Amino acid sequence: VQNLVLNAVEAMPDGGDVTVRTLVREGRAVIEVEDTGEGIDPAIRERIFEPFFTTKGGRGHGLGLAICWSIVNRMGGTIDIRPASERGTVFVLDMPAAPESVTDAREAPTASAPQSASGAVRVLLVDDDDSVREVIGFMLEALEHEVTFADSGDAALRALDAGTFDVLVTDQSMPGMNGLALAAAVRDRAPDLPRVLLSGQNPKHLAAEAEGLFARVLAKPVTTEALGTALREVLAGRSRS
Repeated sequence: VQNLVLNAVEAMPDGGDVTVRTLVREGRAVIEVEDTGEGIDPAIRERIFEPFFTTKGGRGHGLGLAICWSIVNRMGGTIDIRPASERGTVFVLDMPAAPESVTDAREAPTASAPQSASGAVRVLLVDDDDSVREVIGFMLEALEHEVTFADSGDAALRALDAGTFDVLVTDQSMPGMNGLALAAAVRDRAPDLPRVLLSGQNPKHLAAEAEGLFARVLAKPVTTEALGTALREVLAGRSRS
C-alpha cells in the first residue's frame, strides 16, 4: 500500500487526492488505491508491473510496482488497474480473505504461485542493491525455490561456508568483490556449484571473462521466465554431467 500511495503522489505533480478503500467483494478482501493524477498511458498498461520497467528516467529503478505485484501474488491475490471515474488511476488489490484460524492460513496454498518445472532448489542470491535483491528474490520464490540472501561477496562466502546450495545467482557490479571475483572464489570452495551471473552490461561484453566461471550470463532487467529457464537448463546440465 505504501508503494501504491507513493506512486499515486508521483502521478500528481500539481497536487490532487489519494483515496484508499477497503471492502469485501464476493468473499474476497479488496483494497483500492485511487488518485486524481495523470493516468496511465494505455500503451504501457501491460508493462507497468514488469521489474525494472520505469517511465521516470533516472529517478527510479522501476521496482515499486513489481514489488507490489510480487507481494500480492505470493498471497494468492491479483493486482490490476482501471481508469478512475473522472481522471486518474485506480489500483485494485484482490486477495483471498484470511481463514478463521492462523493454522489454516499457514497451510493454505498460494493459488497463483507458478510451479517450477525443475522443482524447488536452494538458491544463494547475491546483490548489493536492496531493492533489486528483493525483487529477484520474489521472482525465485514465485518459482518455489528456497532463497538465501547475501548483500556482498563476503556475505555470500560466509553463507556458503554455513550452508548447502544448488545454485549461485549473483550480480556483477558490487563494491569490493564483484560477481566475477566471487565466482572465482566460489569455484575454489565448491567447484560443482552452478553459477549464474546477472549484469546490466550486454552479456556479450562479459562472455570472455565469464567463460569457465558461469554457466549462464543474463542481462538485467531479467524476467521471471528467463530466470526460471536459465536455472532449469543449468541444473539439468549439472545432472547430466
